[in-house]
Amino acid sequence: MAAPSPLSHENLSYKHPTSSPSFIRKAVKANVQSGQKCHRERLILSKRLKVETLEDAGTLLSAQEEYEMTESATKLLKSGRKVDALTTLHRALARDESNAKTFIKLDGLPALIGCFFAPDSEILHAAAWCAINLTAGMSLSLKRVKLLSPILFQFLQGSDVAMQELCAWALGNIAGDSASHKDLLVQQGCVPALTELVSKSHRVMYEARTHSVLFALANIARGSYDCVRCLQEHCIYKHIVMMMENLPVTSQSCSQLGWLINSIYFRTESFTDSREQFSTILPLVLERCYQINQMVDTRYREKLMLPFLRCLGNLIGQSEEVALEAGRQLVFYDIVSRGLSSRSTAFVHQEILWILSNFIVEPSCCVLVLCQPSLLTNILNLCPTPNVKVCAAALHIVERMTHISTQMSQYLFDQEVLMKVCPVLSCGEFELVEKALDIFIELLETTSKDREDSLKELTETPLQMLLSPDVPDSVSAKAKRTLSLL
Repeated sequence: MAAPSPLSHENLSYKHPTSSPSFIRKAVKANVQSGQKCHRERLILSKRLKVETLEDAGTLLSAQEEYEMTESATKLLKSGRKVDALTTLHRALARDESNAKTFIKLDGLPALIGCFFAPDSEILHAAAWCAINLTAGMSLSLKRVKLLSPILFQFLQGSDVAMQELCAWALGNIAGDSASHKDLLVQQGCVPALTELVSKSHRVMYEARTHSVLFALANIARGSYDCVRCLQEHCIYKHIVMMMENLPVTSQSCSQLGWLINSIYFRTESFTDSREQFSTILPLVLERCYQINQMVDTRYREKLMLPFLRCLGNLIGQSEEVALEAGRQLVFYDIVSRGLSSRSTAFVHQEILWILSNFIVEPSCCVLVLCQPSLLTNILNLCPTPNVKVCAAALHIVERMTHISTQMSQYLFDQEVLMKVCPVLSCGEFELVEKALDIFIELLETTSKDREDSLKELTETPLQMLLSPDVPDSVSAKAKRTLSLL
């Protein structure tokens, strides 16, 4: 059977916010589409606030009080009382995004930019902090970015590590706004200034700075392919390999590095132009997933694992060649098996099942999964799960397996796949029920073994209920067909 053609990649647009103690996140992700390879957009931090404490960020003031505080602090800044004004402003900007609009409306940006020329490091750091929260709270116009960003670049090339961290963070927020903002930063020369800070192993040991630099680079890589091409021209591949080999899995920069890799290599253009890099990137991603799996802290482990699972699924989705290479690595099966275990969360289950959906588009890879009894068992155990998305993904994989060959269908039947799928018939979600019926029909039509009485007894009642007038016609028709085959 010919493998289905892969989806052409599109940047997907729907987002959902989540929260974290010190920053704001926006997420983008794609649905798994049945029978096809699916390139998934990445979950990534597109904006991050810097706050001192949760209590400070969570202080509630009325809209009028917020306006008056921002107005007063802006006047103080213009009058020269910079440290006090900047401290009040960075807190206000973190508290309410409307304060950023008020600050701009009061023409506070020129005064803030002026602070970057102060000789006092305390003022410089406070000004950079304000820039972070200002760019996180609102989308600056390109005209205003043109005024602010060259100042931030200047400090990337200085010797103050704290300023480099803060300015990279602010640039990352600007890059998180739009494709136009990303293109402007690239045109202004942002990429070489950032990549230089992660070009050597001793430079990436400054964790906070490296984290901010990778955050900015990952957001830039989300732009047009010209942005990725610029990164490649400034040796980002070599720097990524160095960081994957030198940054420990416990580093706070680890997850940002994963998002950067994914932002570059999930693109079909990257596979076309830089195919030779995939043979190095794939084993590095697999090894990092394996290392993360050894961590004890489950919650932290899954947070770190996510970007690398996305990388793995998107790399495999690029071509059958990459999928087969992954299938030759024993560590791949360890990662998948652990991810499908009952100890993992539904979210991880969904990610691993998506990876397998891309993997088994190539028929020989599907056989490789079938030859791993523990994998098949874990997939089947997820078919009757109450989580609809996980159940749908597991059923999709099982249904795909039924189309490999008659011998494979017989093997699936002998493994009592239908007994495992049977509970789905009573779940009430007709899309899932119909997928389960497809599996029943395919296996019952292509296998010759006598039907066991236990299977008939188990399925007859739910199948009869699916003949009800309240059930969609397509589901009823398949239920009727299944009954005739039993």
